[in-house]
Amino acid sequence: MTVLLVIVMLALGFVAGAFVGPRYGFGYRPPAETPLQTVVVGTNTPFPPFEYRNTSTQALIGLDI
Repeated sequence: MTVLLVIVMLALGFVAGAFVGPRYGFGYRPPAETPLQTVVVGTNTPFPPFEYRNTSTQALIGLDI
């Protein structure tokens, strides 16, 4: 009986910590503001129809794009 009571208490503690705590802001710290960073993406486009570059508009076209 004691083991069952301990398991129930642990389960209730988990539910309270996992679902109730974040909802009411317990332990919440707002994230520090970080400056925006630039992300550079590269690709190799010589494989039509998967990806290729339109020669007149220089736009990337294809299934993967």
